[in-house]
Amino acid sequence: MKTPKYLSAEIACSVTAGDTVVVRGPRASALPLIVAVSIRDAASGRMVVETGSPCRRPGAKAAGDDGRWFAAATPGFVGVEGRIRMLLHGALGDANDAHLEDGTVLRLAPPEAYRLSSVLQQGQNVVAEGIGFSSALGKVIEVRLIGPSRNRSP
Repeated sequence: MKTPKYLSAEIACSVTAGDTVVVRGPRASALPLIVAVSIRDAASGRMVVETGSPCRRPGAKAAGDDGRWFAAATPGFVGVEGRIRMLLHGALGDANDAHLEDGTVLRLAPPEAYRLSSVLQQGQNVVAEGIGFSSALGKVIEVRLIGPSRNRSP
């Protein structure tokens, strides 16, 4: 499922890992992926609906814009080592993120993700360095360096 980044806090407040959800939206053309328009928690009925970027609606704020979720974010140059649990893709099928088994998200621009496709494989061990952010929603690293080990670059 693909969702806009500005809905991250609202989704995190509405559903949790293990919840049964009903997702509605169009299927992506290149992957078995749904571009979510609505996400409903089957047990509680809580729903998140994609209504367009808050930047397009004058005066509107995305969930978390008041600082409740992102005030704890502290960027810095960090390194991480781990196994890739899964790759995330854009609606056109382009890989753009990798989730490690510890929950860390590795962000890469699609051209770099394509160029590094031999390293970015499910189950592959990777070492990555970049600008890291940590908040109540998790850890994200904007990758600057990545390889299969500290001694080998891709």
